[in-house]
Amino acid sequence: MRLVVAGGALALFAEAALSQPRIDHQNIAPRPGSWSYAATASGSEASFRDGAGQTLLIMRCTRQTRRIAISARTIAASSMTVWSSTTSRSLPATYNPSTGFLTAELPSSDALLDGVAFSRGHFTVTGGGSAPLVVANWPEPARAIEDCRN
Repeated sequence: MRLVVAGGALALFAEAALSQPRIDHQNIAPRPGSWSYAATASGSEASFRDGAGQTLLIMRCTRQTRRIAISARTIAASSMTVWSSTTSRSLPATYNPSTGFLTAELPSSDALLDGVAFSRGHFTVTGGGSAPLVVANWPEPARAIEDCRN
């Protein structure tokens, strides 16, 4: 812990919070790759693949439960942070070691998904201490979200 005097006021900060660099998501270039969309037996999904064809991010709609699962290829973690140009939030997540994907689920009506669908240019998904996965905001994720809302 560190005691800091700022503007005549005392503040107590945890050392870990001071050592964490803040990421300026707005100015990170999106990763090269492309989105695809597919209908599935239970709903639909939008998948982002890098230039080598490896799937890095999936947004899956399960129509029966009206839930969106966001799955990112990342390191093991218990939470996932989703950032858009209007909002961001940390979500509880589960890691599947056999696939290498970290997954968080949201009701399709969650405002965070609106932030993703309408984000300016790109959005970011981060799991654990991994590097942010910054992807271009194409229509495919919005389409999967809308599938669960209709």
